[in-house]
Parts: sequence; C-alpha cells; structure tokens
Amino acid sequence: MSKPMFTVTQQAILRFLQGGAGDGLTAAEIAAAIGSTARSISASANGLVKNGFVERIEVEGVDKKVLVLTDAGRAADPDAAKPEPEKAEE
Repeated sequence: MSKPMFTVTQQAILRFLQGGAGDGLTAAEIAAAIGSTARSISASANGLVKNGFVERIEVEGVDKKVLVLTDAGRAADPDAAKPEPEKAEE
C-alpha cells in the first residue's frame, strides 16, 4: 500500500489555496481558516516549498511572508500517493 505524498496538514494547505481562498495568505491566516496553528502551517509549508508546490514571498505592507501556489501546486492532487518503489525480480 502506498503512502500519501503529502501530510494531512499539507493536504489541507493545498486544498485551501486551490479552493479559491486566494494566494498571498500568511501561515496565521491559513491556520485560522482551517483550524490549525501558524506554527504547524509554517512547518508543513516548508516541505511544500522544498518540493516546489508553494513559494513564500514578501508583500509590501505585510509583516510576514505569504504563501502562494506555484504552477505545480495548482496542478497537484492533495490526495496523491507516493509511487511504490519497484521491486527487483528474484
């Protein structure tokens, strides 16, 4: 059985941003909307940033960086599973 590609919190972030909530939200704003903590959102977003699904950008007039979807993030299926490693034939 394959494991999910994203953590539960990463799935929630992607679904929220993909669902028309709009790009350019801080971790605290996303956390308030989905019932999480800013710390949890920020930590989960690190993996999304590392893998190219989300970017953190600076916006004039906003103290914290905001999270925005990349093209890969907009196209991502939050429920996608990691591919199973191929097993060597014996």
